[in-house]
This record gives sequence, structure tokens and C-alpha cells, in this order.
Amino acid sequence: MSATDQTAEAGRGFLIITAAKLWFMVGGALITLGLPRIVGVGGYGQFTVINNDLGLFSMVMVTGVTQAVSRAVSRSPTSSGVVIRQSLGLIGALSAALCVLGLIFAPQIAALRGDESLTFAYRAASVILFAYGLYAVYIGALNGKKDFRVQAKFDIGYTTMKATLVLLGAGLGWGMSGVFGGFAAASVLILVACVVTQREQGAAGERYPGLIALGGGIMASQLVFQFVFRQDVMVLQPVATRVLMDLASAGTPVSPEGVLAVTAEVQRLLGNYGLAATIARLPWQATLAITFVIFPMLSEANFAGDRARAGDYVRTAMRYSLLLIATAALVLCALPDAIVSLIGGADFSRAGIALSWLSVAYVAFALFNVQATMLTASGQALAVLIVTCLTAGVAFLAYLTLLPGATDVSELIRRAGIATLLPFTFGLATTTILLTRRFGFPFPLGTVTRVCGIGGLLVFAGRMAPTVEGLAELLGRPLPKVVGVVYVLVLALTLVVVFLGALFATGEFGPEDKARVLRVLRRKPSAAAGERA
Repeated sequence: MSATDQTAEAGRGFLIITAAKLWFMVGGALITLGLPRIVGVGGYGQFTVINNDLGLFSMVMVTGVTQAVSRAVSRSPTSSGVVIRQSLGLIGALSAALCVLGLIFAPQIAALRGDESLTFAYRAASVILFAYGLYAVYIGALNGKKDFRVQAKFDIGYTTMKATLVLLGAGLGWGMSGVFGGFAAASVLILVACVVTQREQGAAGERYPGLIALGGGIMASQLVFQFVFRQDVMVLQPVATRVLMDLASAGTPVSPEGVLAVTAEVQRLLGNYGLAATIARLPWQATLAITFVIFPMLSEANFAGDRARAGDYVRTAMRYSLLLIATAALVLCALPDAIVSLIGGADFSRAGIALSWLSVAYVAFALFNVQATMLTASGQALAVLIVTCLTAGVAFLAYLTLLPGATDVSELIRRAGIATLLPFTFGLATTTILLTRRFGFPFPLGTVTRVCGIGGLLVFAGRMAPTVEGLAELLGRPLPKVVGVVYVLVLALTLVVVFLGALFATGEFGPEDKARVLRVLRRKPSAAAGERA
């Protein structure tokens, strides 16, 4: 396949996977918009903790297994059946063991989290973990074969079922049992769909060499990576409990009623912080399509020893990643309080404090994640593991250093946001150095200058714009709720339009971008696309 058609193929794959990931973001937004209203700030705090615990292991399964299987299949597409069968055996045993342990020890985990009523939710999370492990094998094989259309169909179907069943479980008044019961049902249903429709098998007894080492290295790196990603909530709950307990005691023993009050306050704090983190992670979710497409393409180029082609993939992907993330994060950075008020309401008023810092932190994390994926695809899984371990250490020190000095809940949330920004910035800087040594500096300097300069000015303008309350005060009368919602949406849209317009005006998008888009949108690749080595 010619270089032009490889670009077109990558572009079409990006568009297909982007459509699926955009729907994934819509499903996530429905849950984010619906759950806080249904279960309240305390219930959303419970959801944040359980989902964070689950994600530490489930994302290792999803990302680690998907990348390992994708890399093996992209190296040898004719061995996909062998890779699938072997991976199902290995991952099935691991995920089944974790599921059984979760089912057995769910009561103890719930008690450790301070609420034994969450036992069923943790048992449902164990089932999700088992289903995710096997589902990731099929998705990894489809990704390695660049069968992005079928991969997207599964992702869209799963997102639809998950959002529907999670909100249904919550809406029926079943609390976290209903939320994670619906989550588990969707996970099992999509796994069954994969098993029924993806029946590709390898010859009996045949094995793919090095699969365990490849998968083990990537999963180990992902485990540490997810620990970095989720460490804030893991550390915030016990540290916040201790800080608020010390503030409540004032040197005297806290009464049982006081302990209950502190526990409720911690759940509200976690609800506020969790909502801010969920919103701030939207730019990262927007880059998942890029990682799914670039991974098999970069793996193939690496196996072929074509470093020049791999370097072009890296620079192109990082440029578009930066543009995509900056556009998605601009509104969150500029209007944190307005966005939180629009989604969560008055009970989540402190979430804006965290979002001010987390919106920037997750820009760094999203770029860090894309670069780590590129390094893994180019055979640098050990380097990624070392970097993520160092980043985890920086995060741990930041949380333990900054959080205990807080004097109230608002200060505690602000410090948690700052402590999250520091390690993500460190991780991004380190992976940038590693990519530069291998492929050259990954970011076009002109793009970085334009994005930071224009984006910074618009963030400042957004922070200076009147809030809904300020606008009502200027008008001398309260505004209907719908007017406030329209005002925030118009303000957000204006920022995005001005940002993109300024990028066009300053020459960020040129003839090469136009030509690339036209190649991607063609229904038929050129004749060279049919010529394969």
C-alpha cells in the first residue's frame, strides 16, 4: 500500500473510531448528567469511589489486553485466530480469578470503603471485570486487523446498553446496586455478542510465540498507568477523612454523630471532586480514537523497520491530538463554575474549584497517554513502565504533601486538583523526551505557540465573562433557568468558534490538511491501495 493510501486508511479509521468514541462520550455524558440528579451528591460520591476502584483493574484489562492482542495481530494478521484463542485462555483464567476474589471479598471491600450496603455493587463490579477481560481480546483482534468498522459497531452497541441500563438501575431507586448491576448486564451482553459473531479460531495446539511476555509487559505498564490516573480518589478519601476528623475534633474525641457527619461530608466532597474529574476527562476520551488507530499503524511501521514513516505518524498524530484536546478542553478551562452549575446544580458548587485545575491536568494527561501509547507501539513498553512508575511516585508525594495542610473542604479540593496536575505534567514532559530521542520532537512548534497563545487569551476572556448570577445582578432581576442554560451554551460555543477561527486565520490549517481530509473522505482508495506486498 502506498504512503498516500496508508494515510487515507488511517484517516478513515480515525473517523470511524472517532464516531464510536464520540458516541461513547455521549453515553458518558448522559450518565454524568443523569446520575448526579438521580442519586444526589452523596450517591455520586459512592459511584466515584466504586467506579475508580473498578477502573484500576478493568482498564488494565481493556487497554492492556487490547494493545497486546492488537500488536500481535498487526505483526502477523494470518495468525489472528491463534492469537484470539490463546489470549482467551490466558486472560479468561486471570479475569475469572479476579472475579472470584471480588465476589468472595466484596463485603470486606465495602466495609473498608465505609459502607457495607455497597457489597452487591462490588460483586457486580467483579462480573464487569471478567466480561471486560474477554471482550478486550476480540476488540484487540479487530483493531490489529484494522477492521475499524466492526470495532466501532461493538463500541457503539456497548455504550448504548451501558448508559441505558445504568440510568435505569439508578432511576428505579436501587442505588449503587442498580447502577453497577446495569453496568454488569451491559458488559455481559456485549461479550455474548462478540462470542456469537466473532468465531475465528486457530489450529488446535498452535501458539503465538512471546504473547505472554508481550501482554504481561503492556498490562504491567497499564496497571501503574491506571494507578497514576486514579490515585487521586484513592488517596483523597482517607486523607480527607483524617483532615476533616481533625478539624471536627479540635483536640477532643469526636462523637458518633460527629463521625457520621464527617463521613457524609467526605462523600459530598468525593461527589464534587468526582464530577469535576469526570468532566475534565472528556478531552482525554476524545483522544482514544487516535490511540486506537495509531497503535496498529505504528506497530506495523516499527516491525518493518521504517523509522521515517513511524516518525511521520508520531508528528501528525501529536499535532492533531493537541488541536483536538485543546478545542475540547478550552471551555472547561474558561468556564469551570458555569459548566459545573449546568451539569450538577447547587449541590456540586465546589466542583468548579477542582475543575479549574483538573481541566488543565487532563490536557497534560491526555497527551501523556497518547505518547505512552506510541512508545508502547514502537517497542518501548519497559520505558513506559518506568516512566509511569516514576509518575506514580511523584503523584503519591504530591498528594501526601499538599492535602494534609488544608483547612477546609474547599481548600482540600483545590489542593487535590493541584496535586493531580503536577504528576501529569511530569509524565508528559518525560514521554516527550523519550519520543524526541527516538523520532524527533513530536510537537510542531508553530502549533504549540498558536494553541497556547490563542487558548490562553480565550481562557482569560472566559474567566472574565459574567456568570449567570452576575448577569442576573446586572439586569436587576433573576433569570429563568432556561435562559441561564442558553447563556452558558452560547458562551461556550462562542469560545470554540473564535478559537477555531483564530487557528484558521493564523495559518494553522493549510493546503496539506485540506488534501489529507479529501483523501480520507474518498469512498474508494486509489489503485495503489490494492497492491500489497
